[in-house]
Amino acid sequence: MAGLGFICADCSNYVAVLYGNRFVNPRSVLDVKWNPTVLNRGEPVFSSERRFVVCRTAKDFLILKVLQAIVKEEDSRFLFARAKEHNAGLLLDAKRRKYLGFLVWTEDKYAVLRQIFIVEDERRKGHAENMVRFWVERYADVMHEKFGIESPNAQATSLHLKLGHIKVEGDSYVSIKCFPVPGL
Repeated sequence: MAGLGFICADCSNYVAVLYGNRFVNPRSVLDVKWNPTVLNRGEPVFSSERRFVVCRTAKDFLILKVLQAIVKEEDSRFLFARAKEHNAGLLLDAKRRKYLGFLVWTEDKYAVLRQIFIVEDERRKGHAENMVRFWVERYADVMHEKFGIESPNAQATSLHLKLGHIKVEGDSYVSIKCFPVPGL
């Protein structure tokens, strides 16, 4: 047992994750039917099919943690969000009943985008761009005209350039809509 649940000794994948006082197959957790209220709570993201669901329930946060375990496989430096300290939203395709990714942020004087992730087979389809644009309009802009981004990697920097949140001047990035903040 490690972290979320039990890991296979041969393949290092999670084979069971803890939910309440029982263990659940992680594939079941990523089946939208496992959390039946999620579709009704989602807000449309520039399409009737794409939905953004703010994590509020224990099931929502377990889905987030299973997706974050996937990220952790890609980048071992990745840190898990904490329900009491972070806000999070799941992006899903309502028609295909599939989770596409997530976004994690904090709020204080302004919103800080802490993590963004799109599952591998859904990348390069505009999901990250639409999710960030939605989050900025619906959450970050409500708090302040600018928002923070935590330790952006190359993909995040490219995304914020594309969205016009930053621009390049010489050898530097210049803030237009967002500014970098150090990682936790």
